[in-house]
Amino acid sequence: MNHETPVLRIRTGARLHCGLFSDPQPRGKLHQGFGFMIDQPSVNLQGRVSSETEVKIQSDVDNTLGNHCDNILSRIQSTIQKCESNWPDVRQQLSMAVHEIILPHIGLGSGTQLDLATGFLWTKLARIECSPLDLAQVINRGKRSTIGTYGFMFGGILIDAGVEHEQELGRCRFRKDLPADWRFVLATPRKLFGYSGTEELQAFDKLTSISEHELQTLENYLQIIENHTNDFDVLSETLREYGNLIGDTFSQVQGGRYRDPICQQIYDVMFANGIRGIAQTSWGPTMFGLCENQEQAGEISQILRESFSDIEISIARPMNLGAIAEWVQPGEEKTEPVGHLD
Repeated sequence: MNHETPVLRIRTGARLHCGLFSDPQPRGKLHQGFGFMIDQPSVNLQGRVSSETEVKIQSDVDNTLGNHCDNILSRIQSTIQKCESNWPDVRQQLSMAVHEIILPHIGLGSGTQLDLATGFLWTKLARIECSPLDLAQVINRGKRSTIGTYGFMFGGILIDAGVEHEQELGRCRFRKDLPADWRFVLATPRKLFGYSGTEELQAFDKLTSISEHELQTLENYLQIIENHTNDFDVLSETLREYGNLIGDTFSQVQGGRYRDPICQQIYDVMFANGIRGIAQTSWGPTMFGLCENQEQAGEISQILRESFSDIEISIARPMNLGAIAEWVQPGEEKTEPVGHLD
């Protein structure tokens, strides 16, 4: 991508979602839950105004995506079309390049981060003032959970407030930084994917209401998390118990507490080796463990590699900022969190 015109870059984090629950009573809160933003994997895009629209995936990214490439390109084009429909008076063509991507359908929030990053590039290059929350409405994100949307804006640990009806845009009731020394170990079974699209909607439709006791327990867990965010031991225990209960409430549609039996095996190895904060993110198949420092994360990563031959292991840091954007001009670079870039 040549630099004759200013280039805008944006890099997001990934989202870990520990699961949703809803109050089945009339006017009860739907889609409550919590999650984290981590610094990798990431969506990394750059774009500039051009004479014609083109979207390219860098060759190294193309190799890792396999048959997901067409879906990624279609998703970017769809987001651009939504922006064009919302601002019909804007006439601009963009040249965009995909330098990093989050693999779709493994529980890391790839769709929300890619859509928001694409929409952010389009609106900023068009000099349109549009907050990420307003942008989320334009591109139809944040209707069930807002962890990915608010995570794109602010990072950290986040708790969904829930909504009173399905069409309402959700909001975040709590957000806080996590200690910088903490680490997340991600374990993703290869060639296994979580639900998405129509399959995901059908799965939600098949869910039965949770009991009053389960509802109260889950709401209590969220309160504990809010009150003890930076207490590693308390957060770890609560994360695991929350994830187990959420998994049980979803077992009727995913065939067990987790997406696949290998996910339970990953959980068992982590737990047997001292990790207490363990959960499946979203529909999986990625499992993650919360570690107190890099040393512990390295040790459990090595144990997992020795225990399994068919999973991808990585270590991520907490991401306590929103996505990072920067203008790149000859001799000048300006980097700021999303929402603060002029």
